[in-house]
Order: sequence, then structure tokens, then C-alpha cells
Amino acid sequence: MYFLDPQIDALLNASDVIVFDLSGLLVDDEPIQLQATNDALAPYGLALSEEEWIEVCVGHKPSEYLPRMIQGSSSADIARLIEYKDTIYEELIAGRAKDLARPGALSLLRYARILEKSTALATSTTRTGATIILGKNGLNIFNSFDIVITGDEVKRAKPDPEIYNSVRSQLGDALTYLAFEDSPSGVASARGAGMSCIAVPNRFTANQNFTEADLVITSLDHDAAVLE
Repeated sequence: MYFLDPQIDALLNASDVIVFDLSGLLVDDEPIQLQATNDALAPYGLALSEEEWIEVCVGHKPSEYLPRMIQGSSSADIARLIEYKDTIYEELIAGRAKDLARPGALSLLRYARILEKSTALATSTTRTGATIILGKNGLNIFNSFDIVITGDEVKRAKPDPEIYNSVRSQLGDALTYLAFEDSPSGVASARGAGMSCIAVPNRFTANQNFTEADLVITSLDHDAAVLE
């Protein structure tokens, strides 16, 4: 048993594959993502408030929301901007990733591996950003995932189910999947791929609508409670 609440633990134990989101779910890095984005947008005279970040960006990949902010930019311009944002993000998060892990995140991942469940990461973050967080200079858990799929490796962003369908196609359609997500768009993506999904809101998503989730819980820690 991992979760003390039997409702949560039953979903976990019934699943062959556990799929995690990254930003906002495993790590509380949304404020850093926002700062890096605003620093990258500063030459354009643009800045996002927390409210705009929540409404437009959380749960979506940069290649989706940045073109809407910078009208008329070419795909090459956007690619360079994303690379610049990732560079800033790397500088801001250097040495801090371990302090940003959400409660229970690492212990739940370890538990899944002990039970020999397959684990996957399905994140809107870019490959560079995910490597920064998960690699040796971050949480050092990159190799804890059987597969990692990032936002720049799929054509359609969450809430489209493409990223979760990609997980399913690589690990096997006959398996039972459980996703953990922190945003409604992530929940919709997982559910659209036919997966069970537990929502774990953070302060950026706490007031959003999670009615599509199988359960909404307070954390990834052992003593997590189900929210009504």
C-alpha cells in the first residue's frame, strides 16, 4: 500500500503503467517557467501576469502559446525564442530542482518502480526543459522512466490526447494506464486516450475544473486526501 486512502490506492494498484506530467505535478516550477518566459519576452515588450499564465500557458507547450503572443513571427523565430527561454530557465533552476519536487513525487515514483510497474512521462515541457529537471544536475530521475515524451515531440498539445496515445502505442494498448496530472487540459488529454486520471492541483490550478478526473487529491504523498 502506498496511499492510505483506499480509493486512491485502488486506482494505483489496478494499473500496469503510471504516467506522470512534469511541471506543476512532479515539480513546483510554474513560477520559474513564468519568469523564464517573461524574461524571454521582454525584448518584445511583453509580460504575462500569473492570471494570464494560468489561463493561456499552464498545461500547454510553448510552441502553441508563443505564436499567439508574437503575431507574424516565423516558426524559426519561435524556435529561437523557445531555446532562449529554456536557456534562461536552466540558469534559474540550476541547483534548485530537488527543492522544487512536490510532496510525495519522488517516493511515489520509487514505489511504482518497486512494484515493477512501467512508468512514463508525458509533459508539455520541451525535451531540453525536461532534461534539465530530470537529469543529473536536477532530480537525477530521468532513467526512472521507461519512456519520456515531451511537448516538442508531438504535433498537438494537451488537451488533445496525442501525447498519451503515443505513450499507449509505445508501451502496449492492452495495458491498464493511470495518469497523474495537475491541470484540466492534462486530465482531458489522458482521459481522451482512454486512461484513468488522478488530478493533483497546485496553487496555479487549484480553482480550475477537474470534473473529468477520476479523483482529485491533495498531494502525491502517502496521506493524500480525496477532494470533493
